[in-house]
Amino acid sequence: MGGMEREAGSKRQATSCKETKAKPTPKTESTKSGQSAANESVKLSQPSKSAATNSVKSVFDKSAIQKELQKQQKQFQQIENKLAELNKQKSELEAKLADPAIYSNGDEFKKTEAAYKKITQDVNAANAQYEEVFEKVMKLEQELSS
Repeated sequence: MGGMEREAGSKRQATSCKETKAKPTPKTESTKSGQSAANESVKLSQPSKSAATNSVKSVFDKSAIQKELQKQQKQFQQIENKLAELNKQKSELEAKLADPAIYSNGDEFKKTEAAYKKITQDVNAANAQYEEVFEKVMKLEQELSS
């Protein structure tokens, strides 16, 4: 049995050697691909000029958006203040028109009614402007957050 075991052992060694030889690892290919992979990882880790340009452009875009947002917010506040004043004047005119005494003086009634019509138009125009600026502000805030 000892001879058979030796024979089987040598066959195993031969098989092991064949397996090792069957899987050669060419050093030139692994070195080349290793260098390529290293170069690619360096390229990926370093921002390219276009990425740097986009980054700078992005900062400028965000700065411009921020500046426009501030401008629109200021305009929004002004319109709110204007609307508050117009609504106050409109309420005063409505109170005058609700007083039955105004109808006894034809000229006063006509004047008050004309002022009421004008202020109503002004309130409607200011409301339209308010909504427009509000939408711009919302859009700019969304652009800034993304």
